[in-house]
Amino acid sequence: MLPGTGLGLALVYYGLRTLKLFKGNVAGRAWTYISLSSVFSGIGVVMFLVERLATMGLVALGGVM
Repeated sequence: MLPGTGLGLALVYYGLRTLKLFKGNVAGRAWTYISLSSVFSGIGVVMFLVERLATMGLVALGGVM
């Protein structure tokens, strides 16, 4: 879970950092769109992993299936 969280935070950081490039030029604007899509993708992966780990934790602790 920690590597996924770190990846998500890194993507958010670089996505927010590139927002200031948005007004600069077309390449900066494209990079901003790519970075934002990476942020949302990374957050989705982290949420998926958290949900899967929680499910496995329930199976291991409570035997719920």
